[in-house]
Amino acid sequence: LLIPEEIFTCGKKQKYEHEQEDAVTIENLKPAEYYDWIEFLNDEFLSVDHFKNRVLRQKGEIVHRFLALFENTNIEAEKIIELDRMSLDVTLDKTEIDVLKDHTISILNDTAFAHFFNVANAAIYNEIELITEYGHSKRIDRLMEFENEVWVVDYKYSDEMKDEYREQVNEYMDLCRGIYEGKTVKGFVLL
Repeated sequence: LLIPEEIFTCGKKQKYEHEQEDAVTIENLKPAEYYDWIEFLNDEFLSVDHFKNRVLRQKGEIVHRFLALFENTNIEAEKIIELDRMSLDVTLDKTEIDVLKDHTISILNDTAFAHFFNVANAAIYNEIELITEYGHSKRIDRLMEFENEVWVVDYKYSDEMKDEYREQVNEYMDLCRGIYEGKTVKGFVLL
């Protein structure tokens, strides 16, 4: 015996009362769906176009950075851009950056774009990141939330791939429709 007889004791049978457990909620899950995972992998790798237009892409990123400084335009626009320009870590020379600075200021001062940059009755979110239902990260350049509407604004420095830009903005709009239910969602591409 593993237990010596002198310390071995047996208890008597007894009924234990158990507290009644809460009812378990059962949720029905949808069956798994097939997805083309190769498409998802394509998002993980850079395209050839990314390398072909490297300088153009870099200029666009600088204009994005400048525009992201503004919720609404103001008189100090040039000073803010000047300060930000000094901190850029890019391979462009000063004259190219100055051209981009002038381009950004012209966008901010253009009356055609005033309803995007001179807004008093909207919450403005620059470079806001949203996550899709598949866990993919999407960054919206400018999201403007009004009382009854949401505007998705995407900045582009070149108009080479207009169809792809529209598709991208439509994807952002679909994401926003899921978040801002009951509000009208509109999309814009600023070239």
